[in-house]
Amino acid sequence: MAAAAELLSTDERDRAARFRFDHHRDRFVIAHGALRVILGRYLRGAPAAVELDVGASGKPFAPRTDLRFNLSHSGTEALVAVTAGRDVGCDIEEISERVPIDRLAARFFSLADQAALAAFQADDRRAAFFRCWTRKEAYVKAVGDGLSLALDRFDVTVTGPATLLATRPDASEAGRWAMVDVPCPSGYAGAVCVARLDADELTPDARWWTLA
Repeated sequence: MAAAAELLSTDERDRAARFRFDHHRDRFVIAHGALRVILGRYLRGAPAAVELDVGASGKPFAPRTDLRFNLSHSGTEALVAVTAGRDVGCDIEEISERVPIDRLAARFFSLADQAALAAFQADDRRAAFFRCWTRKEAYVKAVGDGLSLALDRFDVTVTGPATLLATRPDASEAGRWAMVDVPCPSGYAGAVCVARLDADELTPDARWWTLA
């Protein structure tokens, strides 16, 4: 924990200090420390020296590099997606029994998403909800519009390979992005969305680390 904290910028330390609960602060510190280690390897520099800034929509970026990245953390796990020159978003979520999935789906998901979820039996619907949620969040984070892009303005697959099915009002937007589920530890769902180059397929190089 102390080693990870030493890697953080002053702003990151200030953000960590504002957490009310220790376990939330600790997870923030570890996740952002790990992000700096990963980016440092790609940039061939010291993790603490990695320069990070935040765009107008709140999405972090590394100035004066073509590296694109995104970070998500939930429960005890974190997910980092890194690309060269291609906008990317990722999301990981703990499949929690406490989350009111039917209420959230009715409030945030498109009618097509809701219909796809309704086809699942109750025992399978929770995992399907989080699969849908992470796919949608990964796209929102890749686009970089933050909360301004409503989850009901686009549809994703709930079964089968992760795919951005339809976008509104610009229908052509769906073809500009590739999406894939990420193999996660038991009890978690994760997805990555990245700007597509021509008709290329997205095959992530997934690596997992255990952080002390």
